[in-house]
Amino acid sequence: MRIASAPDGSIHIDGKVVTALDRFVTSVTEIIERYTRYVIVSGYVAILFGRARGTEDIDLFIDYMDRDTFMSFSKDLLEQGFYFLNSDDIGEIYSMLCDRLAVRIAKTDRIIPNVEMKFKKDDFDHYAISRAKVVQFDDIRFFVSPIELADPLQTLSRERQGYRGCGLSLDVVPGDARWRSLAIVHGAPAGPGGALWN
Repeated sequence: MRIASAPDGSIHIDGKVVTALDRFVTSVTEIIERYTRYVIVSGYVAILFGRARGTEDIDLFIDYMDRDTFMSFSKDLLEQGFYFLNSDDIGEIYSMLCDRLAVRIAKTDRIIPNVEMKFKKDDFDHYAISRAKVVQFDDIRFFVSPIELADPLQTLSRERQGYRGCGLSLDVVPGDARWRSLAIVHGAPAGPGGALWN
């Protein structure tokens, strides 16, 4: 699998096997995108970049929706064969989001996988949404958090060390702060070709 950053800042993944989880996530995010901005954060982002791990939920932040917009979104979601695990009362679901709680979305008659969705609430969430990166592979397109926020890459140190804990190494052209020439190579050796340079 090869991951490269395009001149427009989007990230293209070549050779990724599209999974049922990928199809589930895109089926939910396509609906969300009709109503507001979103960004996928945490573990699923690492999976997209090749980390071998499982997940039962996909975490994402969304921009605030007023009540009427949320009601329209919920109606669309239900008509497309999804439901909220937290409650059947859409008003209660909206109140939970306004109270900074997460709500979960799954396919009807399923519990997992599910999307854990929250309104953005702090500077971290705002940063993640405002600087979201487009990731494209096969016929799928997602908005994901900036790489520096994604698990496991968020643990990169400031000492310009490559991250090896997940079997990924980064090869970045020195001095390219926007990572135009980003390539992530699964299983590449650590060292000069696998280190992250600021």
